[in-house]
Amino acid sequence: MKVEIEVTQDDIEKGRKNSSSSCAVALAVKRQGYVHPYVDGENIMFSCPDTDKRFTSNCTKRVTHWIGNFDEDKRVKPFRFTLNYSELSKLG
Repeated sequence: MKVEIEVTQDDIEKGRKNSSSSCAVALAVKRQGYVHPYVDGENIMFSCPDTDKRFTSNCTKRVTHWIGNFDEDKRVKPFRFTLNYSELSKLG
């Protein structure tokens, strides 16, 4: 499954550096209507608010590089990327 994510200037200004749940990318994922985002530079995970399903996506090199620059307090610009995600298997 795919969804287009847009990280805006507002996300950049409100995002917290080195925060897996409140960085600019996590805020952009939340604006798409998803909940409980977790961004670690290698993966992006989130939940659908209408179900108990959890989804994951590998970060592309471009997204990983952008996150690294954001966390290192380097100047970054708004950008868009496609999130190719799949459902995580339920444990237990």
